[in-house]
Amino acid sequence: MKEDLTEMSGYQTLLQTFDLEAWLESKIKGETFAATVREKWKKERSGNNA
Repeated sequence: MKEDLTEMSGYQTLLQTFDLEAWLESKIKGETFAATVREKWKKERSGNNA
């Protein structure tokens, strides 16, 4: 039996927390997802303190 994605437990939480943009960027650059998220987080944080 095929389960609809919207009915899967945790699906909405996953979509709210997963950074698809960072994941795609990591694939394009050939970097790890963690490194890309870290870089993005640092840029956002330094931009907020300016």
